[in-house]
Amino acid sequence: MFLIAMPILYIATYVVLDGKDAFQASTLAHIICTLLFLIVEIIFFRLAGQTPGYKYTGIKLVPFKDSKDETGKYKKPKILQLVIFEIVYMIEMTLIFPLFYIKLRKDKRFLREVLSGLTVVSSPNLSQKPQK
Repeated sequence: MFLIAMPILYIATYVVLDGKDAFQASTLAHIICTLLFLIVEIIFFRLAGQTPGYKYTGIKLVPFKDSKDETGKYKKPKILQLVIFEIVYMIEMTLIFPLFYIKLRKDKRFLREVLSGLTVVSSPNLSQKPQK
């Protein structure tokens, strides 16, 4: 989240606007930055199934049902699934209950994963080198 949001927020605050006071006073800037963040994150998930943070930690976002194709590779999430995932993610970040939702489920999936039909799986990350 940090790697995606910080450049957007920095450009909006110091390049487009006149500094932090102007940014804090502008509701439109907050809305535009949030939408840009969501769009960039959806693009990352759609193209690779991973954001930079997901890649570093070795996880990938894939469809929950029928997650692999004929060749054994993970399928890419659909745009609608990603939009639902991101909207519920934003709601989860503002409320307390959804953070405890994962403890109530045996499969340890977040509410955003359940509602969007996606799940997180392990994937080789940047720090894991392939064995020879």
